[in-house]
Amino acid sequence: MQYRLLGALFLIVSPLYHVSGMERDAKKARKITLEQVFNAIEAGNRTIVEDYIEGEGYVDSTDTSGVGLIHKAAEKGDVDILNYLIKHRAYIHVRDRGDGNAMHWAAMNGHVAMLKLLSGWSSGTHLSSTQKRCTLSQCIRSLYG
Repeated sequence: MQYRLLGALFLIVSPLYHVSGMERDAKKARKITLEQVFNAIEAGNRTIVEDYIEGEGYVDSTDTSGVGLIHKAAEKGDVDILNYLIKHRAYIHVRDRGDGNAMHWAAMNGHVAMLKLLSGWSSGTHLSSTQKRCTLSQCIRSLYG
């Protein structure tokens, strides 16, 4: 009697496991390119960014000009995507070929909230608020003279 119940349970659960396995394999098979992730950041689509990072993508991926995911999120001003990247250990000081980091990209596009967020992350919790303001003002001065 017990074996029949276990057999019946196996027949019920087995197809469910198989379907989830197929979905997982299909997700792996769908390679997401860096260009698609950049477009997703432009559109504010965090799901594609998550799929890329949780798949085989690298959080600090850059294109040929050195522009990375963190630069694009800062350019767009998307705090949600930027927080996601930082929580997945994106290096916030990475510079593009023009020597610009995420703070520069945020400043060039007028994203003050993004600048405050980045200055808090880049300065670290061990620095005083005065030191954090200095980091932010240094960034703005480097952009605007």
